[in-house]
Amino acid sequence: MQITRSSLGTGTGPGQWFTGDVCVDTITQPTPPSRLQAALVHFTPGARTTWHTHPGRTDDLRARGDCRCQRRGGPVEAIRPGDRVFFEPGEDHWHGAAPGRFMAHLAMLEVDEHGDGAAWGEHVTDEDTPAPSTHSGPSTRSSRPEATPDQEDRHARPHLAHRPARAPIETKDAARRRLKRSRQRGVPLRGERAVRPKLLRRGQSPGPRAGSADGSTGLSTPG
Repeated sequence: MQITRSSLGTGTGPGQWFTGDVCVDTITQPTPPSRLQAALVHFTPGARTTWHTHPGRTDDLRARGDCRCQRRGGPVEAIRPGDRVFFEPGEDHWHGAAPGRFMAHLAMLEVDEHGDGAAWGEHVTDEDTPAPSTHSGPSTRSSRPEATPDQEDRHARPHLAHRPARAPIETKDAARRRLKRSRQRGVPLRGERAVRPKLLRRGQSPGPRAGSADGSTGLSTPG
């Protein structure tokens, strides 16, 4: 393992290469036999490069913010964080920050035999930067209906994914009515023993048992 400590401070992008304020943090300089050069470039809102080309293949990775880029003769493209852009050797292009948004990107490129990484051209004017192309890849917006609170709870706690949905809580009045109807039909309920002690604790007489001679339901009901 080899660790190279950085001794370079943040530099300012020269005016002949950029429009607007740009700062450059050099990550690595070419070390023979490698020709790789890498830098983290920070653009203030609306700042951009001039038209330029690279002698080798260039890979730009958007770190944050919204970017605009364009190759000569092509449309202006909107680049989002995480997107990668490849420029072929000699492909004339520019890139920069969207109006009103900061942008930073990691630029990795190969220098030529003289150590030059780019050939810089003329500045990009405002007339050269129309609105970006409307095509920005597949949409990531979900078309599924909004989740219910129970579904959101299962999503937040995966261990509940296979648990059956919670049944609604039965009120005491509903339990009394259900028990009364069941006894009138002569159908015993599994929850009968659990309901009767609760009623007894509230001071209500259970009355005769179901099936008694007077045919009473065994529960006192409100008038």
